[in-house]
Amino acid sequence: MRPPPVHPARKERTGPMTAERRLHLNAFLMSNGHHEAAWRLPAADPFVTHDAAYFTGLARTAERGLLDSVFFADSPSLMGDVGRRPSSTLEPTVLLAAMATATTHIGLIATASTTYNDPYNLARRFASLDHISGGRAGWNIVTTATLDARATSASTSSPRTASGTSARRSSSRSRGGSGTAGPTTPPSATRRPGHGRSPTGCGRSSTPGTTTGCTGR
Repeated sequence: MRPPPVHPARKERTGPMTAERRLHLNAFLMSNGHHEAAWRLPAADPFVTHDAAYFTGLARTAERGLLDSVFFADSPSLMGDVGRRPSSTLEPTVLLAAMATATTHIGLIATASTTYNDPYNLARRFASLDHISGGRAGWNIVTTATLDARATSASTSSPRTASGTSARRSSSRSRGGSGTAGPTTPPSATRRPGHGRSPTGCGRSSTPGTTTGCTGR
């Protein structure tokens, strides 16, 4: 992940702290709140987890407060005890894409499991978010070993730790080869020869792995 973009208000700060280590502040946005009973407050909306405008407003507030990023945790299955609190949420990269259009500086980070996501599709999601946000996307890379997650996938067995590590490395390599936003990724379409992309500049990306290896362009 790139260092978070510096908010214009922070560029004006001077003093001895500028040459020292900087503390990065992140807002961990969690459905109806971190307390499991927060959704039961009279002023709370138990259905806010599916309201993109609500989270967009939180991102704007965090950006005005000069925080560096917002973050969503995620899982291939419902998290927590659904009998105690609303657990369903919008898919994080889709939600962050909506938040990207309403903000300019704040980083946008989401968790995505490499265990139950194919490398290419996972890389494509985050590369797309990176382009939409102008290089502000971040990926919290995790593996998953819960029984609930296994039940939601086509796999009949839970991957072992070693296989999960291999999947994480494969997905990371695929992510690195999918392209990110910024000046290092110039437009490649050339109208005169009629090529949308130069064949010589479009190499294959290989991400070998024992369980999730893939090869593609």
